[in-house]
Amino acid sequence: MLVNEWLGCSIGRALGLTIPEPAILYVPATLVESSPSLVIQVSNSTLKCSYGLAFGSRFISEGQLFDYLPDSA
Repeated sequence: MLVNEWLGCSIGRALGLTIPEPAILYVPATLVESSPSLVIQVSNSTLKCSYGLAFGSRFISEGQLFDYLPDSA
């Protein structure tokens, strides 16, 4: 997923979209092991996060969320 996220972010920034600055970061195993709430929700499954290289971006605290997708089709 790291490549997909980096590529998507890079394309969006090249198109002039306002996207937070991306970064590649290292998540240590000790952080994952000591943080039981560090999980990913996928449908009805909960996946434990893994350690190693990960995609990251700056947190925008005052940002706005725009949802252009309809609630139903």
